Amino acid sequence: MPQVIEALAVLEQQPWAVETSVFGVSIHVSVLDERAAKREIPKVLSARGIRVDSLERITPSLEDVFIFLLDQETSRAA
Repeated sequence: MPQVIEALAVLEQQPWAVETSVFGVSIHVSVLDERAAKREIPKVLSARGIRVDSLERITPSLEDVFIFLLDQETSRAA
């Protein structure tokens, strides 16, 4: 689990990562350019010694949408 938290922190800092969240032992990353993200995610994580077991496109879950909307509302309120 520590690598998941570290990976999340790294991915959150990337300009191409629109939204990131932990989902169990996985990370969901919303991006604008899927092709570029598939190149960049393994690159930035491996540079920090974090192994990527799999990388796949998913349909956002209801939880993903909820977290995104909550973050948007929090940003507007700040």
